[in-house]
Amino acid sequence: MGAIRRRDLLRSGAAFGLAASIGFDVRRAFACPPPSSAKPALAFADVGGASTPEMGHKFLRWLRSDGVSHTGSVQNLVFNFVDSNKRVGSWIYPMLSGKSLSWLVQRGNIDDATAIASTLIRWQQGSKDGKLARSYGAFPSKIESAAGGTWKANDYFYTGDNLVILAGLLALYGKTKDADLLNAAIGIGTWIVEVMCKGHELGVWAEDHGAPMYMVRASGDFANEIHTAEAMLWISALDRLGTITNEPAFCSQAERASRFYLGSQTQNGVFLDRYDPGYPAKPYDAGRWKPYQPGQIVADSLLRSALGACRWGELARARKLFDWMKTENGAVPAFLDTTSGGAGFPPNQHVYYDVTSSGLHRSLATWLGDKKAAEVDQAFLRKTQQASGGWYWGAYRNNLAPVDAQLAPIAGFWATADLSIEVG
Repeated sequence: MGAIRRRDLLRSGAAFGLAASIGFDVRRAFACPPPSSAKPALAFADVGGASTPEMGHKFLRWLRSDGVSHTGSVQNLVFNFVDSNKRVGSWIYPMLSGKSLSWLVQRGNIDDATAIASTLIRWQQGSKDGKLARSYGAFPSKIESAAGGTWKANDYFYTGDNLVILAGLLALYGKTKDADLLNAAIGIGTWIVEVMCKGHELGVWAEDHGAPMYMVRASGDFANEIHTAEAMLWISALDRLGTITNEPAFCSQAERASRFYLGSQTQNGVFLDRYDPGYPAKPYDAGRWKPYQPGQIVADSLLRSALGACRWGELARARKLFDWMKTENGAVPAFLDTTSGGAGFPPNQHVYYDVTSSGLHRSLATWLGDKKAAEVDQAFLRKTQQASGGWYWGAYRNNLAPVDAQLAPIAGFWATADLSIEVG
């Protein structure tokens, strides 16, 4: 459809067969309890306004023309940034390809989603040789152009990125029942449970924390910190995988992780950025939760954590954060002060807004039933959409001029849909 063209799904090579190799019995009677029965108090349609559907149509046209690659082994995959002047993408971000699946499925664009997924699953790490076993089943977090017109995956694998991809694969699987999609999802889930949550067994934690480590490199070296950000929002995808596969290990791990993440919240409502076990690792200590840097927190990470709390029914916790934050007529400063809740930039730096955060804040407002706040957020997003249909990732406070010439697909996904809800 459009400029996104399907490639045939691999029937060998990328197929993991994990359901058989780790002994899942999909016939067994089992049902994961849902993370929560909580739902957003308002639907996206309740706050979008009459012009919002056209925002989505324009963004889809831009995504098809400029936001995805049209060449070789990365055909259909989503760029992290696109130069608005040259209309050229920088590098491929597999996480965004995964997020696009959720966005497209929510819109009913199943053909486009299938085209993206058919390329994406070819990049799943399928080797168990040596230390590569520690990333088996994961997707790399960056794909860059290489010599001779080829493309090469980098050598690091982030848990948060893979949880977003997992959610997208399951959303599309819910519509197509394509076994290859479920097989790829099982690969991610197994990697998270059997590797990234085994920091104690692997000697990089002093005890079992229950939540997955931040990342691992192809060399087998771990970053043993535990980050909230994407992981706290999307860990529920692991629970959904457990329901689909009848595998309680996925569900129980997701629940344990969510409880651990909730420990990141401070008295004033802030969700801190990460837990640092130390190296050598030390036993759990609440004082080892850290902000992005002293006195400063990243807005989009904070908002994703709050939306994750919503997904698990912790609406009072999300409300505490929502009430603490200070937005500016629908705009969200990219960095916030951990004490005041307002802009947290150094005195010599110009304040700029993170456009994606306005979409995240709008979604949080819908969960909490604040229609006025959601509408103000959406109005800011409507105002900052470019004629091309895309969005710049950042805009300066004083005049809303773009921070640089890079358009960001992530901003468009959140501006035109509520991606905090389960899709598919």
